[in-house]
Amino acid sequence: MCPGKEYARMEILVFMNNLVKRFKWEAVIPHENIIIDPMPVPVNGLPVHLFFLTKLERRIFGIRSTSLTTPPVQRATTRRT
Repeated sequence: MCPGKEYARMEILVFMNNLVKRFKWEAVIPHENIIIDPMPVPVNGLPVHLFFLTKLERRIFGIRSTSLTTPPVQRATTRRT
């Protein structure tokens, strides 16, 4: 078992989350062909242009800003009788 495996997984998840939520993606080749052998792969590797979204644009698209901290979990309270 590798302790760094889960850390690397979380790093990739945080990176992808920020990439998806903070940038607009636009394909350089709009209708690129795909080869299926055995997995679907774009012929030219799917190059994209990334455009940074401002806070206003994120608000318009309904994207909430993300932070690395999560809100505290609310625990259910039980009554003793």
